[in-house]
Amino acid sequence: MENSQPLRNRSSNKKNENASSNDGDQKAPANPYSLRDKFMRSLPKYSGPYTVGMMDMEVPVEQPRVFSHITRKKRHLLQLETVLFSIYYPAALGTGYGSDPSGRDRWSRETWLPKPRGEVARGYGQFAGTYEWVSIAWFLTSTWFTRLPAFRNAHIATHYPPDAKSSNGMWSPTGRVGLSAYRASEEAGSPPDKEGDSPVFPLMIFSHGLGGTRTISSTLLGEFASYGFVVVAMEHRDGSCARTFINHPPEGPGSRAATEGILDHSEDELKRPYDRIDYIFPQDNPYDTYPHSEAGVDVELREAQIELRKAEIKEVKRILQTICDGNGHIIGAKNLRNEKAKGSNTRGTKGVDWASWKSRFHSKQATICGHSFGAATAVEVLRDNTNFPDFSQGIALDMWTGPVPVEGSTIQVPLLSISSEAFMWWQDNFTKAKAIADAANSAGCLNWLLTVRGTIHLSQTDIPILYPRVCSALLKARISPTRAISLNVNLALEFLKIVIPDRISAMNRGASEGLLKVPITKEIPEECRPDNKWIGMRLKIPHEFATRVKNRTVRGKSREFAMPEDEIWMHVAPTAAQIESYHRPDEVLE
Repeated sequence: MENSQPLRNRSSNKKNENASSNDGDQKAPANPYSLRDKFMRSLPKYSGPYTVGMMDMEVPVEQPRVFSHITRKKRHLLQLETVLFSIYYPAALGTGYGSDPSGRDRWSRETWLPKPRGEVARGYGQFAGTYEWVSIAWFLTSTWFTRLPAFRNAHIATHYPPDAKSSNGMWSPTGRVGLSAYRASEEAGSPPDKEGDSPVFPLMIFSHGLGGTRTISSTLLGEFASYGFVVVAMEHRDGSCARTFINHPPEGPGSRAATEGILDHSEDELKRPYDRIDYIFPQDNPYDTYPHSEAGVDVELREAQIELRKAEIKEVKRILQTICDGNGHIIGAKNLRNEKAKGSNTRGTKGVDWASWKSRFHSKQATICGHSFGAATAVEVLRDNTNFPDFSQGIALDMWTGPVPVEGSTIQVPLLSISSEAFMWWQDNFTKAKAIADAANSAGCLNWLLTVRGTIHLSQTDIPILYPRVCSALLKARISPTRAISLNVNLALEFLKIVIPDRISAMNRGASEGLLKVPITKEIPEECRPDNKWIGMRLKIPHEFATRVKNRTVRGKSREFAMPEDEIWMHVAPTAAQIESYHRPDEVLE
């Protein structure tokens, strides 16, 4: 597939009044990409009609508190102090040209490995059960310098995407479908009927899995942003990250003094302005996530972690509402990710025009999305409609169902569950996922459960893109990493086109492959079912040597050589009549 052109190859003479204020006197545009993008491991440019902006936020919560009575070393394990998240969003015309919004000559892009990279790399060493120096060496020689193809603190887009459409009415200027099939445009389109001069974007909140970070699925989330979504990527502080940092201001909300008597900290923590949260292994049962764990899931810990995650999501939703109401400057003033904070960059949120964020995304009827443990979190959020009434649909990516009770309240909103083939063979996990989808469908909600063939559990993250040989040779992934992401993105866009209100889905201009129209699969071939000891972790490639000699991957990159049913197994789906009769929620344009 042809790759998207980097911005340096576009005309340097294009100007637009919607670009940043210093675009009017543009010099020759600074190259936003560097040689490391050519010679180091890099992530693909996003394929949608929007360039993507990104900013990091860490904000003290309104009510710091402890979750669960679980303690280690006389300290409560789960405490809510601040929320940390990244926002991926459609960027204004002119992004990447001239000076950045803060006035600097060169635009900045976030590193894929969160800062401080050395500390986070050490955390991954502990998470993987190896020496810290091995982990540091691994990242130094692979993805230490990898950066996201999103521009820090860019102005939010005030233009609609170009009007070029495919025959089905969706944006498809090249007539091709999949990652890197489109080119980010420097031209504005016309507003849809009954819309204002500037678009109002749908909102999505994403919850990562165990060992994840706010950048672990940046390709997937950046893709959604490039198609007109404001996407908020959580970095949970529940001990599910390999390592994350909580900053404390010297005074005021979130300071040590403000939380004295409410939270507990060690003497070492009190000597520094930040806390370090490492991955929490269940006591006496460190591998409770494994399919063959004899002790099973540590339900007490995992349920407490989900409760903390839900509280974080609720707090972030409050913060987003404040921004949407036109008070983003208040949130910006509270942001702890400034140039002096642990894990921050030198630009913080300098140059962000908070006034331009007023009423620019739909704070209601949002989408909750998650991967693995994050998918379990998303399901529990959807079950709790009392505390989360603003989520009108969900997307569960390869859900780990261990901590999700089947007997919980039935989901009353549409849900798309996308499983990897590796997880599909984990029978206990798949049975629970299917029971959740079946119950929702029986209650009259639109629910899909399907499997993307050839994928492993990590296929919905950036790992297979950055480490393709590891995932192919060791985990036996049988699909192109970029095609795996494309299928997940296209499935999600087709789903959202069906279930969200017309005026919101008008911002979603992804091309349809008809993936959700695949009929229920009656017979699943077992040629790639792994041996029992590898269930949930890897696949099997029959006649592996001969297959690898014949093809670099079993399934090629090009979509034109496969039909949807060749790439997807459908397990649960609503009928055409159910879809036709589905009553979308009334539009709330707040």
